[in-house]
Amino acid sequence: MPKSSRLTILSARRGIPYLVAVPCVAAALCLAGILSAQEPASDDVRLKLMGVVYDVVTGSAIPSAAVSLENGRQGVITDYDGVFRLDDVEAGPELVVVTQFGYQRRVVAITVTPESSGMMEVALTPRPIMLAGVTATVENITEMESRLRFRRRAAAMSTWAYDRHQLFRAMAGTPLDFLNQRTMVRVVPCPPASLSSRCVFRRGRAIEPWVYVDEALAWGGLDELESYAVSDIYLMEVYSWGTEIRMYTNQFMERMARKPIMPIPLNLWTRPAR
Repeated sequence: MPKSSRLTILSARRGIPYLVAVPCVAAALCLAGILSAQEPASDDVRLKLMGVVYDVVTGSAIPSAAVSLENGRQGVITDYDGVFRLDDVEAGPELVVVTQFGYQRRVVAITVTPESSGMMEVALTPRPIMLAGVTATVENITEMESRLRFRRRAAAMSTWAYDRHQLFRAMAGTPLDFLNQRTMVRVVPCPPASLSSRCVFRRGRAIEPWVYVDEALAWGGLDELESYAVSDIYLMEVYSWGTEIRMYTNQFMERMARKPIMPIPLNLWTRPAR
């Protein structure tokens, strides 16, 4: 695989519409039909975008890299061979954002057209945390995931967890959108004098949930979830039907790739007064 990035886009060539000669009662109607057939609406143009993500130093494929359009409409995770595919991409200029733990974030400007074809190649540059080796990084993240999973299982309450793949595929906009649209949590307006404007509906009333971001209390509650994009989040945990919500960012997990921490047990957590 070449070390340089040759950026090309795979797309499906659209068929060219044709006209059938029919008698026209009025010349104006005939002309309108011809223009309509010759100039399809741009909104109808949908193409495919395929590519591969690889390490610029070793040339090896990078699996589980996050690939998204900068506008947030679509996102996918690369497979074991570093290959990704985005369907239903609009023709025109796009910014493709590629991220993976241990690598520099890459933004590639492209123009998607029906005439372009091929595989888009995106080379990522390793970050310093990769100096210890890919194996150590993966092992540390796996260990941190295991510790969080153990804490969830030990919780004496209903628990749901949504990992990076589930969050990223949804591309729901913000974590708050994901919570409201993709989970069983019902987000409602908070009553007057609440610290945040959004609450969850629990047992017949609106309550302010405890919200934590990277193990720290989010004083703005659910309102703070609007300051993140879904693609920024590695894991979301929902406890007791939304009474408590914990969210972990990609930046937090990258720190855990260097040295995992021991999560504070839920039943020993002392919540500060709000």
